[in-house]
Amino acid sequence: MKDLFRDLNIKITKDKVYVISGDLVMGKNNTFSHKDLTDFIKQYNFCALYNKQNKDEYSQYYNPAIEFYAMPFINYIFYIYFCINLKVPTLEELTDMYLQKYCKQINTDTYSLNDFFIAHGYNITFKKKHILGRIYRAYFSFIRELDILYKIFDEEIYAYYDFQEDIDGKDITVFLNNKKTYIASFMGTKRSQKYKKRKNNYRHGQEYNQLYQNNNIINAVANKNNCEYINNIMVYKPTYIKNILNEIR
Repeated sequence: MKDLFRDLNIKITKDKVYVISGDLVMGKNNTFSHKDLTDFIKQYNFCALYNKQNKDEYSQYYNPAIEFYAMPFINYIFYIYFCINLKVPTLEELTDMYLQKYCKQINTDTYSLNDFFIAHGYNITFKKKHILGRIYRAYFSFIRELDILYKIFDEEIYAYYDFQEDIDGKDITVFLNNKKTYIASFMGTKRSQKYKKRKNNYRHGQEYNQLYQNNNIINAVANKNNCEYINNIMVYKPTYIKNILNEIR
């Protein structure tokens, strides 16, 4: 799947956002702020989303075939929406854009990947609620990534998000003391860490593991000690981000 996205990129810096397709680069000023992100988190009805997938209904939104299939990248849709609109997509907007760009509808609630992906060997059908479940479980990690990035921007330290680095397991890139260091953010749950290990071994490869050995990647593992809740969403405490930056120094 990664080969189908190698000519596409998205980059977010403090001052500019870029959408890249081959040799075509479209950039504009980044007017989004950390306050804008915090206001979005405070105002969006996350509780309603959670109630859709409470314990009684979880199995309806979970399909192992979708969870572990090499589906087109959700993060590409999330961040291209962000760069075009300079705002965070709602879960509904993200799901609708994902289905429109990557999928085709078979009947009322069943979809498959579109003809482009089928022609490249990716052929799977699924219920809308199953892809909604997968997007739901990824959605809050994207918000945490943005929160990390904008907290670092507020520290006046050069950092950026790069989609191509993200799909190789490097969520945020930080430059300090002429050194490039990557931050990899994920939840501290057993399921999340198992999935992270699987991606490290099968998607990211030997080069990624070598970066770990050379201390060029720092894990930000979200848990109740290093995070705080805003409207039921876990985001990293400012002190924890400062500790990461001090570790990089």
